[in-house]
Amino acid sequence: MLKKLIVALFVLGALIAPKSLFAQEANVCVQIYGGGVVCGAKHEVVDTDLGDVNPVVLGAGLLLASLLTYKLSKKFSSQI
Repeated sequence: MLKKLIVALFVLGALIAPKSLFAQEANVCVQIYGGGVVCGAKHEVVDTDLGDVNPVVLGAGLLLASLLTYKLSKKFSSQI
């Protein structure tokens, strides 16, 4: 049951996450005088920073989430 839930959450997350958030690119065509047209992708920098998140708060949240996962895992495995 828990494994199916985890797999479903990963699949749902992969489907919901738009690819445009991870990379932004545009096609740029340049024509040099006397030459041909050269086209390529122009990549732009995307801000992926967490912002002003305190690392202590982030670490404590991850530890609490892992503790909750551990407790739920023990609870559901004892019922099987």
